[in-house]
Amino acid sequence: MLHRSLRMLKVNIILKMAFNLCRLARHIEQIHEEQSSENQVPFTVYYGQGLSKVHFDNLFKIGEGLVAFKKFLSTSKKRNISMNFARCALVNLNLVDVLNNTMTIDPVMSSAPFALMDKVSYYEDTEQKILFFTKIVFRNREIEQIDSNNRQSPVKLTLTAVNDS
Repeated sequence: MLHRSLRMLKVNIILKMAFNLCRLARHIEQIHEEQSSENQVPFTVYYGQGLSKVHFDNLFKIGEGLVAFKKFLSTSKKRNISMNFARCALVNLNLVDVLNNTMTIDPVMSSAPFALMDKVSYYEDTEQKILFFTKIVFRNREIEQIDSNNRQSPVKLTLTAVNDS
């Protein structure tokens, strides 16, 4: 409900959740501050998502442009965790392409707060979840369109730096 409301800009629902959204945002920023001295080496996270054919075509057309996420983005350092989410989307026949996003994060250059959720997550360190705050911008580095039977299209993204244009 939250992701859909943010994507569709459902103001009435967003306003009802405002207190919790602000609290979560502050918590992510707090964890980010605590972890920023520990995490100075670039790393990779994975994110699986189903997209409609129209949305995928738009992503394919932008080439190496910028891609923005208007939602809290939950990723994992473990590829198999994100692939489980991508596989769930295959059930929906309206989702023509399933993305297996590989995202490179350079903590030193990062323009967005993010937090490794191992110590606060229900699953602790089994999933190695990284949670990003809303309005994150990535640069699309590579997108591959695989045959329509497979319905999976790998995308490589890099988190933008503060001075990225």
